[in-house]
Amino acid sequence: MKWLTQKQVKAAAAKGRKPAIRCSLVHWQQIRTATKAELCKQMYAITFGPSLCGLCQYYNRQCGRCPLKVNGVSCCKEYDMATYMFIDRNWPRFNYWCDKLIKRLESLL
Repeated sequence: MKWLTQKQVKAAAAKGRKPAIRCSLVHWQQIRTATKAELCKQMYAITFGPSLCGLCQYYNRQCGRCPLKVNGVSCCKEYDMATYMFIDRNWPRFNYWCDKLIKRLESLL
């Protein structure tokens, strides 16, 4: 899979909120459709996280301003839960949280 690059994410974030949301959406759709092998291979190459989230880049990692921010959580709940499920290799739950995040991003467009 050809993953989004940090350069592409920063360029989208520089264009505004909507392009940043679309970039985040593409990023999570890539993660959701990637094979387990692709995800595991890319984990150490920063496949997902703040550096590749268009909204994190747009808000300059000031999470309090992000529309996905949930009180008391360092990032959006879906991102946190997907990360935990990835680490635990709980693929059905990982996919569930990725799907929830994709739906939230789509609702922002």
